[in-house]
Formats: sequence, C-alpha cells, structure tokens
Amino acid sequence: MTQVSPIQTNFTAGEISPRLYGRVDLAKYANGARQIVNAIVQPHGGATRRPGTRFVAAAKYADRRVRLVPFRFNADQAYVLEFGDGYIRFFQDAGRIETAAITNSLANGDFAADISGWTDNSTGGGAISHDASSGRLSLDVAAGAHIAWAEQTASGDLGASARALVRFEVFGLPGEQLRVYERTLSDWAPVGDYGTGHHVVAIRERPGPPAGDFGIAFRKDGAVRPTPVQIDNVAVVTGPVEITSPYGEADLFALKVAQSADTLYIAHPDYPPMKLLRRDHDEWSLERVEFLDGPYLDENTGTVTLTPSHVSGFHRTLTASDDVFDVGDVGRAVRLRHGANWGWGVIAAVATTVSATVHVFVAFGSTAATTAWRLGAWSESTGWPSCVTFHEQRLCWAGEKNSPQAFRASKSGDFQNMAPSETDGAVLDDNALNYTIGANQVNAVRWLSSTRSLVLGTTGGTWPVRANSLDDPLTPGNIQIKRANTFGSADIQPLDVGDVVLYVSPAGRKVRELGFLFERDNFAAPDLSILSEHITEGGIVQMDFAQEPNGVVLAVRADGVLLGMTYEREQNVIAWQRHVLGGSHAGDMARAESVAVIPAPATGESHIWLTVIRTVAGATVRHIEAFAPMLRDSDDPQDAYFVDCGLSYDEPRPITAATATGPVVVTAPAHGFADGDLIDIAGVVGMNALNGRRFTVASSTSDTFALDGEDGSTYPAYVGGGVARKAVTSVSGLDHLDGETVDILADGVPAGPATVAGGTVTLAIPASRVHVGYGYVTDIETLNVEAGGFDGTAQGKTRRIHHVVLRLFRTRSVQTGPDADRLEAVPFAADGTGVVPPPLFSGDIEVAFNGGFDTNATVLIRQAQPLPMTVLAVMPRIDTAAR
Repeated sequence: MTQVSPIQTNFTAGEISPRLYGRVDLAKYANGARQIVNAIVQPHGGATRRPGTRFVAAAKYADRRVRLVPFRFNADQAYVLEFGDGYIRFFQDAGRIETAAITNSLANGDFAADISGWTDNSTGGGAISHDASSGRLSLDVAAGAHIAWAEQTASGDLGASARALVRFEVFGLPGEQLRVYERTLSDWAPVGDYGTGHHVVAIRERPGPPAGDFGIAFRKDGAVRPTPVQIDNVAVVTGPVEITSPYGEADLFALKVAQSADTLYIAHPDYPPMKLLRRDHDEWSLERVEFLDGPYLDENTGTVTLTPSHVSGFHRTLTASDDVFDVGDVGRAVRLRHGANWGWGVIAAVATTVSATVHVFVAFGSTAATTAWRLGAWSESTGWPSCVTFHEQRLCWAGEKNSPQAFRASKSGDFQNMAPSETDGAVLDDNALNYTIGANQVNAVRWLSSTRSLVLGTTGGTWPVRANSLDDPLTPGNIQIKRANTFGSADIQPLDVGDVVLYVSPAGRKVRELGFLFERDNFAAPDLSILSEHITEGGIVQMDFAQEPNGVVLAVRADGVLLGMTYEREQNVIAWQRHVLGGSHAGDMARAESVAVIPAPATGESHIWLTVIRTVAGATVRHIEAFAPMLRDSDDPQDAYFVDCGLSYDEPRPITAATATGPVVVTAPAHGFADGDLIDIAGVVGMNALNGRRFTVASSTSDTFALDGEDGSTYPAYVGGGVARKAVTSVSGLDHLDGETVDILADGVPAGPATVAGGTVTLAIPASRVHVGYGYVTDIETLNVEAGGFDGTAQGKTRRIHHVVLRLFRTRSVQTGPDADRLEAVPFAADGTGVVPPPLFSGDIEVAFNGGFDTNATVLIRQAQPLPMTVLAVMPRIDTAAR
C-alpha cells in the first residue's frame, strides 16, 4: 500500500465538467474542483465564501419580470435601474430613491374627460385644448407668435423639503419640447425644457403666504417650433421615484444600452431609440432620441419623384409621383437633392401614399420634382435598431429588422447627428457612417462593442470594423469590415473586460473571449466555458462584470442559478462557480432573475445587485437585493454578513467622552438609551478596559449615561473614539420574511435557526450586532485526487483518505468529509471573551477524516453557518492499494 500526501494549492480552474473527470493529464485538473457552490475563487488561488445579500425593496409587481440596468455616472454617483412592465425605478447606496408623502395633489392630471382644473393663460393665438381621442391636454401653436400655456396651483403642505416631484408625459414628434415653469411669489420661473417622453421634475414651494403650495405651468412657444404637443398623466410623486416607460415585460431582456456621462441610450428593435437623462438625484427623463439628418436608406435609383410645396418652413406638403408613404412614416427623416444641394426634413403626417406633411429643417434647393431623394432608415414602417454603443466619439447603432446586417454611426462628436454628407454633397471625415455587412448568408447584428476596433456580434460570427490602419480613425472613406470568425452570438449584451469582449454563443451555453492577437493579425474567440461546459446548462440570459475585488463575471442562468467566473487572464485564472441563493421558490431553489453591477464609493468594490424570485407565505415575491461587501482582512468578525435577503440591526452611537470615575460616565450625544438597557462598547482609545464588554445603563440623560457599577477611577484617561451599541432581544422590520425560517449571526455567534413572526425575530440572548436572513450552504469539493500509485496512476485503485490538513484563512466553524452524509466538524479553539466572539482562524489545521476504502478520493469542505470561510489549500493523506 502506497502512502501519499498530495497538495491542491489553488482552485483557479474552477468547477470542472464531469466530462473531464478522466482527464487527469490536464494541467488544470490539479487546480479544479468537483463543485464550488456559493464560493468565489480568488485570483490568488483560494476559494472564499461569497457574502450574503441585503434586502433593499420589493419589485413593483411580484408576478412580472424585472430587468436591472446599471447607470454609472461616475465612481461616486452610480445607480441601479429597475426596468419593469411599463416603468423605471431608481436605486442607489443600497436603497431605493423615494420622496416623502405630501398633501399636495394636482387635479385632473389624466385628462380623461376634459382639461378642467387647468388655467389657460395662452397668448398670441396659442391655446390649450382637450384631445378627446387620446385623452390628453394639447398645447396648440401654429405660428411663431403663438404661446400655449397651461397652469395649476396645488395647495397643501410640502413639508421640510419644500419641493414636490411631478411626473408627466409629453407626446409629439422627436425633438418637440415644452418648457416647465414653477410659481414664484408673483411670477413664474422656468425649470427646464422637456422633450417627447416621460419625466419626473422637482417643483419648488412658492414663497408664501400661503405656505406649502406650489404652482406648475407648461408652455409651448411657437417661435421655437410652431407645432403642437400634448401632455398626459400629470401627478405628484410620493413614495418610490418612478417614470413611465414604453417597454413591456416581454421587452426587458432585449434592451441594449450605452452610456455617456448622465445620458443612457437605449435600443430595442420594436421601439424608437430612447435616452434616459439624469437631471438630478431624483429627477429623470426618458425621451425619444431626435436624430438630425438621418440615418437614411440608399438614395432612390428609380423614376419616382418627390415634390415639395415649399423650400422651407413647417407644415409643408411633399408629393410623390407613386406610392411612397405609409402611416408608419410619421417621424421619419427625408432628404431631397436639387442640383448639388441637399435639404432635409421630418414627416409630420401622412395623408395618402403619395402625400405627406413635412417639417423642413434644412431648406430644399427647389420646389421642383426630383428623383434624388432618400428616406430615413428607421421608422414604424421599417423598424428600429436593436443595439447601441459608443466608438471613437460616435454613437453607433445596428440590428434593424429590415436591414439586419447594417450598422450606422453618428457624426464624430455629435451623437445624434446622422448626416451622411454636408448640404453641398461633400462627404467629410466626420460625417456619419452607413455600412452593410457583405456575406453569403444573413448575419443579423446582435450586439456592438468598442474595444481596439468596433465589433459587430452577429448570429454567424464577429465582424471587426476598422480603418485600413489600426491607428487611424473610422471615416466614411476609410472603413473595412472583415469577419474574424464564424462563432455566432446570442441576443445578449456582451461585456467589455480589459481589452477583450466576452460574449455568449447563440445557444447560451458558451462564453467566448474576443481579443486581438498580433501574431495572427486577427481576432480570436476561444471558449472560456469549455472546461466547465456543464455549468451553463439551460443557457445564460444576462451578464455583468464585478471588477473589484476579485474580477468576477456574473451570469444569470435560465433556471435562476447565478453563475460566477473569476477572470484574470494574465494569471491564467478562468474559474467557474455556482451561487445558489437562500430561500425557495415553488418548492425548489430561489431564482436569480437579473444582475447589475455598479461602483460602491464607500468601499471601492463593485456593488452587485440582483432581482430574486422566492415564495414567501405561499405567495410569489420579487425582491431587489444587493450583495454585502466582501469581509476584508481588517474587518471585525462581528460584521461578517453571510445570510441572504437579510437585514442587520447595528446602531452604534458615537462616544465623545468618558470619565475615569466610579461609576464611569459616558458622553454620547442623543444616544437614546434608557436606564436598564444593556450596551456594548468598542473602539475606545485610552480607556481600553471598556472595550469588548457589556454594561447596564444608569442615570441616563439626553447626552450622557453611567455604566452601572463600573469603577473607572484607576483607568487611563479617555483619549477619543469609541461607540456604544444597545443589545436587544428581538429584531423587527423583517416583514418581507414573515413566516420564514432564517439564520442569525448575533455578535459574531450563530444564533439560529429561528422563525420570523409578525416581521420580528426573537433572540435567545441579547445582542447588539445582529444579521438575519436566509441561510445558505457553501460547498467546495475537490476532484478525485490523482497522487500516483505504486505502479502508476491512482485512478481506479482502492484508496482511503485518513487525515486532511486544511490551510484556511480567516475561517471558523466548517465541516469536512468525503461526502455530504459523512461530514465532521473541524475542531477550532473556542476562546472568545465577553461579548467578543472566538477569533477567526488562519493557518493549517489537521482533521481526522471519516473516509472509507473507495476508488474515489475527494474532500468536501462545507460552511453551513453564517460565518466566513476561505480555503487556500487542501492536503489529504492517502493510503492507496496496489490495485
């Protein structure tokens, strides 16, 4: 019998496919695992338990899908957007953006029957009216001298914020705008201009008296554009800040986005391109994008003519010599050339297939008929682009239904200007780009990505878009598209990670890494999931990337499992793992539905957000949750957070002074403690004897309290710092977990399970730092160890693991064994003192292993308590028989 003691030094190959269990010849076999569940492989090699998730809010609709979208304005201001069935809500700093309830309300904001409640102060021929067919208020202007004005004053109490958030919608052609005003003491002041779309705007309190009311007015100025617009659904916002969106539940996961500063551009094949604008923390607009001068289809080559009634102006007639127009052309651009001059406008109405009304924005060269014309590429008739990105100061679009292989890019530095040439026909380097892939089969564009080149991901491969030299910018005269490979793409937004693009294959089973190889002078796209092909079974539906601290790709699988892939190409780390969330849904596991990652300014880490579906009290719920930060080396073990959908009770009161007297008197302004309360003190400098101990409050005032029976007359003087925390016997506010069985970590010690009743959980022992939520299990299991036998391989031979040495880092309370049915607790020393829990363990610990004689030799390490675990290495001691 051969005795061996191998070592597994890292897990950087991640969870390995069962199809590779025989490939002990692979170098990565030694670094792989049979399973890695609810653990993150670190780039250094170890596997650490993932943090838990904190409950943030319930989704608006429990029975409808939700898509989370990141909005990264900068490192300090980032948001997560809840896109739901016809709405968008906003989250930041682990909370939902909300506004306080106020008594003010606006009368008749839905205009269902009339426009009563709104005062008409229009001038110069402008007017407001009721459009009965649409149930909207119309601001009517037809000439430059017209001003349409609708106003209303809302009385009530705006409260301490002295402002109201008002939601409304604007209807009209792209580029239409109205101006919103707020009431001052005796006049009106402009708030801003708002385009066609959906808005939430802040209106300030009117200086009183009377106090607490506000006035809002909508103005359309004919001198800006003599065209009417309509408004609807005007209401005061209370509770969650929310705007209406055109996207239904079935549309959400087909959205593609691209962001520049405070503007997020949104593409969907069934809707006009939109842009989400952040005007302030709680003021947002979702507007239809106004494209200038394009983009266009190819120039007409037939004999059909278009004849304008005027060379300039609004409400002009355009007549065709044959059928050209369709009712879906409203809002579509049209370009006409007379001689060398190009002029353009937008179709405002369609009377017949040969007659349309057009607003002219750049004058036509003549009123004569011309065969030189181009119609806009996008409209209700032709469809819309399905994907968007930025590249070289251009806004790029692609994936149209009628032209699935086309891509179009704006003028350089002018994101909404799509002019293909100057008005004299000259094509300059900064003019817009219009290009169609030439291929033997249709390659519909699924996504766009900007790396070293602009890349089009299609159903049949990836196509880099480059200038003739990589160092040159794209221009209309310097552009080439050549297919890099035939590995197609799913309709899922890719990830730009470093200098590569990570994208999903059409079946959703493979994640490919698209990167440029100088030795090939081409792009390669290796499969990053080939060693873990089992892990994506069912298909990936969405991805995002958490750069800090471990560089993990997060992917939502169709069945609700959250996948992770630690990705550090320079260190050859591609390690897949699975994350199964706590709780259950319909008798099975809880389901992750959507994931989004934004920066977390407080920690410098990436902040991961999820939508999770569970069953609570027999009903389906959808929760918005955010992962807690990773437990850092310097963090207090009592801050270890390893429960899902949970909340914490932790209310430290800063200490500013303490007396070296009997009893000690502590100053903590507005502490809120009462005589008889139990408190824990930590972090005091100078009077260190108080730290890590529990006291009873006595002689409390608003800012001070005594520590009952604590004689501090011999203590060193207080220097500074410290906090006091009240110990409690119950934690409330857990209504979202009512009736559920939860895990508890109380002052760093497991104190569960328990059942939530009436939104409250009761503790057996008072605690001042408590984390409550669903428990979850972390499993790390090695592959069948290949350590060699007396006469060759150890595979297939009878073996027995009799001891295991685990090299751990900041770990406590784990189990190990050959499988889940034969686990034994790892013996850690329990030497906590007072209210301080036992310390976390780092180092080697030897465990007698409950293994029998078998041809399998695997080690399972499990953490089932709400405590940390990091495994750095596994060193089994094995007896191997000769055969």
